[in-house]
Formats: sequence, C-alpha cells, structure tokens
Amino acid sequence: REMARQIAREIKNPLTPMKHNVQYLEKAYTENHPDFRDRLSRTTKTLIEQIETLNNVAEMFGDVAKPSAKTQEIIQVNNLISGVVQLFNNNPEIVFTTEFTPQPCYILAVEKDIIRVLNNLIKNAVQSFTDQANKSILVTCKCDHNQVTISIKDNGKGISEEVQQNIFKPYFTTKTSGTGLGLAIVKSIVGENKGHITFVSHQGKGSTFK
Repeated sequence: REMARQIAREIKNPLTPMKHNVQYLEKAYTENHPDFRDRLSRTTKTLIEQIETLNNVAEMFGDVAKPSAKTQEIIQVNNLISGVVQLFNNNPEIVFTTEFTPQPCYILAVEKDIIRVLNNLIKNAVQSFTDQANKSILVTCKCDHNQVTISIKDNGKGISEEVQQNIFKPYFTTKTSGTGLGLAIVKSIVGENKGHITFVSHQGKGSTFK
C-alpha cells in the first residue's frame, strides 16, 4: 500500500503542471494570442522536462523491483573514481580534488552499481552548495589492511541533526523534486556488495560520506 501511494504521488507531481500547461496553451491558441509561438516553445520545453521527470521516476521504481542477482568483478577503484569525477568536473565554481594511496585499490563488486553510488553521492555534494564563495569537493580512496575506504567530502550547507536520522530512509527527501529513494538505494547497493556506508555532517560546514 505504501509503495502504491508513493508511486501515485510521484506520478501526480509532474502531471499537474503538464495539465495546466496544455490548458494554458489551448487557451492562448483559441484566443489567438500574438505571442502564441513563444508560448508554444516555452510549453514544449516544460512538457519535455516533466516527461523526463516521469521517466526518471519509472526507472527508479523499476530498479527497486529488479532481481538482485548480478555479476561481480575485480574493479580498480582509483580509475573508476577519476572517471566519475571527470563527468562532474564541468562547473568552474566548484573545485574538485582527488586523493589516492600510492598503490592501486581493488574491490570485488558490480561496476555499474559502484558507479551509481559515486554518481549519487557526488551529485548530492554538488547540490549541497548555497551561494557561498568557496565550493570544494574532495574524493579520496584509501587501501588499508585489505579494506578500501572511499570518501566524498564537501564544504556545503551540511545536514541538520533532525534530517540525519532519516537520511537513508526510503521516500525521505529534503529536495523539492525527486523520489527520495537515492540514498536508500545507495545504502542497499553498498550492502549488496559487502560494504557499509556512514556519514558525518555539520550544518554550515559540510558533509562527508564514507
């Protein structure tokens, strides 16, 4: 029942503005508004964005329903992290730094899953910034006694104590959009790959996820 309620809410969220935009466009057409072409262009852009949101919702819930049987492989983590960070390193306002131990770090895991974990955590770090002057994200990877530790640290707005206790719960989100499943799925993926995830955060100072 809870899953059905959540799916209904996530679908209704984009459907409402889509309906209003179509009605708005129809009214402009019927009344022969001189700026109809501009309105058509704006409405089309909005509809495409909302359709993409619906598609993301469908993919997210589809992933939750997928069977967990996956093939693990040996992954060179340093190279994987560098590749993911490079995809995000296109914002001149944010300084990305990577730090690795001298020797390469290897793990046995599902590569696609680990990429998804990194994508989600780095994206959250990017979204943690306000209008502050200095924005930095540090991604580290350390090998120690047969254990690999990956850390994503930002100096963003941080997470309040009230929110921290719910951060990995499904459907919980502090964002105006999104399913609230991102970090819940991250925790699930890390567990499936025989790892664990923790975090430390201070409001106004930033967060570190390990």
